[in-house]
Amino acid sequence: MSSQRKTILIIEDDTDIQDYYRIVLGKLPVEIVCAGNGEEAFLILNSGKRIDLILLDAIMPVMDGGVFLQKLRQEQKSSIPVIPCSVDEKSVECLTQFQQFDHIFIKTQGGRVLQNIVAQKLGL
Repeated sequence: MSSQRKTILIIEDDTDIQDYYRIVLGKLPVEIVCAGNGEEAFLILNSGKRIDLILLDAIMPVMDGGVFLQKLRQEQKSSIPVIPCSVDEKSVECLTQFQQFDHIFIKTQGGRVLQNIVAQKLGL
């Protein structure tokens, strides 16, 4: 495994949840970058910054998770791993129509579950 620090892009419109993810995932050896919606996320992705994993909220203003994921996979042809995040499984249906996921994080599952999912996905 490379010793280079992994970078996680958090795409979440709720800044309190962004802060929560920063605290929870800050215990892992990762760099965290945040975007408030899909459009902001594409600005980060197109800046050339290397992103190893995306945590994607399903429901957001401007560009929601479904539109973002469709553009990421179909237009950008990106294979960056994505972990859908939402308050319930029904809300992530807009994402699962575009691809199957190994993991879906339901926000009520708690920080330890999120840490484990991210660590496993990044091989930490």
